[in-house]
Amino acid sequence: MDAPIRSAQQSRFASCLRFSHAVAGSFLAIPLALPTGALAQTYGPLLDTEIPLAVPSVRNKTVVERPHPELAPQGIGAGGFRLFPEISIEPGFSSNVLGSNVNSRSDVFITAQPKLRAQSQWSRHALNLSADLVAKRHATVSAKNEDGFRLRADGRLDLHGESNIVASLGFERTFEEQYTGSFPVNGGASISVRHPVASVRGTYVANRLRLIASAAYDGFNYSDTTTLSGTALDQDYRDRKVYRLSGRVEYLFDADSAVFLQATHRSTRYDDRSNVLTDRSSKEARIVAGLVTDVTPIIRAALGIGYAERRYGQPGIRPV
Repeated sequence: MDAPIRSAQQSRFASCLRFSHAVAGSFLAIPLALPTGALAQTYGPLLDTEIPLAVPSVRNKTVVERPHPELAPQGIGAGGFRLFPEISIEPGFSSNVLGSNVNSRSDVFITAQPKLRAQSQWSRHALNLSADLVAKRHATVSAKNEDGFRLRADGRLDLHGESNIVASLGFERTFEEQYTGSFPVNGGASISVRHPVASVRGTYVANRLRLIASAAYDGFNYSDTTTLSGTALDQDYRDRKVYRLSGRVEYLFDADSAVFLQATHRSTRYDDRSNVLTDRSSKEARIVAGLVTDVTPIIRAALGIGYAERRYGQPGIRPV
């Protein structure tokens, strides 16, 4: 079964220490023509690894990694591109929609997720465009309604052999998961996060040696919310920008195994640095060395050991 179809049919369960739980199951999923390499939903990790840590296995591919031409959607031809539209609709129910341990409220909701992908069909180089929308509506607690979206463009410039340059540019409006530790304990409404992203990664391959360099930018702008009692709750102090530079050296000692050494520098700069209590601007450096290999035909492992240090701009905050 195609992964998007499978994921749309799975029930969702969430629980937290704030004495609440919610379940949502698929009601209708219509993948008109979805590419196999689908992007994640709008809700997801805000900071992904800018250099993937996995070395693809040549001999031992999982069922998901193997090509499935009998299931792959054909798409709609449009010049040098193919279009892959999809829409899914999911109902859900929460027994404690506001995550409050007093006077909890239950509610039903429905989530609609239309998506559109455009993938180039060129023999060299690549350009992928995508647009996602996640609209969530509650029956009674309108403060938890959400309108998220993501626009993204990814391009690859092939140089020679496996050497290339990959660039990505995007903007999304996502929502902070209510059950995360950073969500305000007394928050009574959804918190949207405007998240511009940009990255570029170059890869140079010479025989068994692979060199990778990457630069990435992420911006985070949090919307204000309200407390459970309806009082305004300012979130501007959380706005920040994150800059990352990374480099990695890999050496393949066989087709499926490699050793690597990676170094990363990350600078986090908060927009409001006037308040010493909330300014967590910092600089971080980390280095890690490791091994990626097939242990057996059905077990693949990535092992690493490293060191990281983060120093804060505000005096009095101990480095980590």
